[in-house]
Amino acid sequence: MCHDGRQLLHIRTEKRRRDGYEQTVEVYGCADCGGCPHKARCLYKYDGKKDQEKNKVMKINERWEDLKEEAHGNIQKEFLLYAMGRNLNKYHQFRHGKIKKFEGKPEEPAA
Repeated sequence: MCHDGRQLLHIRTEKRRRDGYEQTVEVYGCADCGGCPHKARCLYKYDGKKDQEKNKVMKINERWEDLKEEAHGNIQKEFLLYAMGRNLNKYHQFRHGKIKKFEGKPEEPAA
């Protein structure tokens, strides 16, 4: 669906081969964007005078999206391990007297 609520229909499937890898891209587009108030926001480098007849086109690479989601999950797992290690280090330093318990902000005398 586009910003105006119009449905994007499947137009074609493109296959590209680059650097030894094959990419499969699904291309979706709006049948008619005429009179759409969001056209300037939808179309890349939209020029109201030249691009009156252009319609919204969107390309989706499913493999790329899957890999991006997997990478995000891996980063979350790594960050969790980092945070746990940091907390264990702080706890160890606290137990051995290298850092003191935080008691809050010290009281400042009123002026």
